[in-house]
Amino acid sequence: MGYRFLCVLLVSVLLLGLASCAADDPTDADASTTAATTTTATAATTTTTTTTATTTTTTTTTTTTTTKGSSTQKPMFPTDISGYAPVYYAQSADAFFTRAERNKDGRSVNEATEALLDAYFTYRCQSFAVAQGLTVTPPAELSISDVVRTQEDTQRVDGVKRLKTMWDCQFSGAQVLYTIDRVRTSDNLITLRVHEAVYFYNWYEGYTTPQKADLSGYGLRHIIRIRDGVIESDHYNEGSPTKVAIEGRLDDEEYWSYAGNEGKPADKTDSPVITVPDNNPNYVPTYDPAKAVAYAREWALSRNRDYFKDYHASGGDCANFTSQCMTYGGLPHSDDWWWRDGNTGKGGYAWKTATGMYRYLTKTAKVGKAVAMIECIDETGRTARYNGQVVAANTLFYVGSPVFYRWKGGFAEDGEWSHATICVGVLGDGTPTISCHTEDRYNFKWTYGGLTCEYSCVQLTAENPYKP
Repeated sequence: MGYRFLCVLLVSVLLLGLASCAADDPTDADASTTAATTTTATAATTTTTTTTATTTTTTTTTTTTTTKGSSTQKPMFPTDISGYAPVYYAQSADAFFTRAERNKDGRSVNEATEALLDAYFTYRCQSFAVAQGLTVTPPAELSISDVVRTQEDTQRVDGVKRLKTMWDCQFSGAQVLYTIDRVRTSDNLITLRVHEAVYFYNWYEGYTTPQKADLSGYGLRHIIRIRDGVIESDHYNEGSPTKVAIEGRLDDEEYWSYAGNEGKPADKTDSPVITVPDNNPNYVPTYDPAKAVAYAREWALSRNRDYFKDYHASGGDCANFTSQCMTYGGLPHSDDWWWRDGNTGKGGYAWKTATGMYRYLTKTAKVGKAVAMIECIDETGRTARYNGQVVAANTLFYVGSPVFYRWKGGFAEDGEWSHATICVGVLGDGTPTISCHTEDRYNFKWTYGGLTCEYSCVQLTAENPYKP
């Protein structure tokens, strides 16, 4: 986003009462996605909200704002978003923070279609308010078919409620940045490829207050069809933990050519526990976890196409993204772990596959200590089982280090893994978080692989930068 957009965002945030606070495919096929200018549609409300920390009542008035962004290819938030959490817990729908914005670096549409999409994605933001037990009024510009209304009012709301239950959290706001990647018009039908970045504010009773809410998010791809000014269908797959997957996508060739491996069921086969014979790493002393985390937070729900390709449509972009984060953290490239020729180039096996990366870090280069296997015993993620002991999860997952997932599959003796992410911090309840691509996740609880998944952290530093 450009400088002007960030200024508008900061002003809007202050007015709202905010305070500080796959096993990747080794092919090289390009993903056909267009990066994302911003028209901002902000909900105007007069809100009355109450903090849990005090008994005072605070009234805040906001205004509707429309701003033109620059054409730079930047994600929605600045690198450090720690100070952009809501101060107050929304006690009413009017107080619940919702906003939908279109990234205008993507494709353009006419005014009526843009207004409809703004309304639709604001409506999707409202699912978080409904999951919180609030009654909402859909935007006046919303025009959707009964099929879409049913899937959003039932499947989507139920999915967001599932996320809330699994995380054991409260919501106080949600916002969406959507990018139109392609527009096709035939007679009275408009077919859109749309990438949605969903951000939501979460906090934890008994651990934190609304003043210390965390910002998390996830990304997904939609095929939206509009006929005669009405959204008649929307095919997408949100993945875990909402598990909202629209059945119509299964027979939609347009969806699969756009979404690629996003949200596909994982192959599962039982296998023994992984062991690493030599687990005494030679840590890279110049590796800076904070720089790796800063990069991960900036690009988790978007793509840095100035330097790197995107593999989401050709096997998955998870290891490629994790390698980018470690590169920016200062892990040196080598003959085994490398990327060349910028956004038209390619990477080695250890760069763009989860298994290759794991082997490289723990056996070839020996720059990280493998902590495997970690068991998820509670999807809140506060504790985990390792070596038969239940311990605080934040003692296992080191900030700035990669986290690997195995959907109960692969070959233990070869260190086969399904997915790679990077640990980026800890939520208010003490749960470690990850960011990743395919599926795209931002500051997300590490447990989204579920109870049957096997986990490992390859610790790239001798100590955890996070201190409880």
